Amino acid sequence: MTLKAKKILAYAMFAVVMALIYLVIGFTVDVIFRWCGDEEGISITSTMITCLVFTTAIVLAEIARNRQMGIDRSDELIRKCRKFLSATVIMFLGFMVMDMLFEHFSEKDYLFGPKYWLSFSIASGIIDLLYERYKEKKHKNDENDFVVAAECPDVRSAESICNKLEANGIKAMVVEKESPIYIKGSIEYAEAQVQVCRKDLQKAQELNN
Repeated sequence: MTLKAKKILAYAMFAVVMALIYLVIGFTVDVIFRWCGDEEGISITSTMITCLVFTTAIVLAEIARNRQMGIDRSDELIRKCRKFLSATVIMFLGFMVMDMLFEHFSEKDYLFGPKYWLSFSIASGIIDLLYERYKEKKHKNDENDFVVAAECPDVRSAESICNKLEANGIKAMVVEKESPIYIKGSIEYAEAQVQVCRKDLQKAQELNN
């Protein structure tokens, strides 16, 4: 299969997955709205309950994933929930403004209606989170990416380990807690990390031990 054919197949699969996600979310939103008594229109109550349901689902999924990986990423969980809610609200309001402008200038009804725009906004937010997770997974699988070989209570200890590794032919660097390339994931963040390429991680850990 050629590279072009693979790209076309990847785009087609992405479109199918997005359509399935939208259908599932659309059905769930419709059930919630019917339960709230908003079968035809939309209310603040039904909208808030819908956002709460999907945010809770994201939280539970992330907690299960973190437990499986054996790490505590509470700050990352909060960031993802905030990102999901912000993206959903902004998209939904944008679609509603577009719909109102369409109704005003064309003197016709809404293009689709608030409930469908809400479903699409939630689906887009979830797809964005899934894509972010895919990029994280792809990034972790790169052998040339830097990973944590050791965590130290101070920079001096980290430099000592770093010098030892480099003396044995392993490229290493010290990363302080305030650095933007500090890798989060530990239960309690260390003051400094020694990072090495993923391909050298096992050898680095053996030397450090």
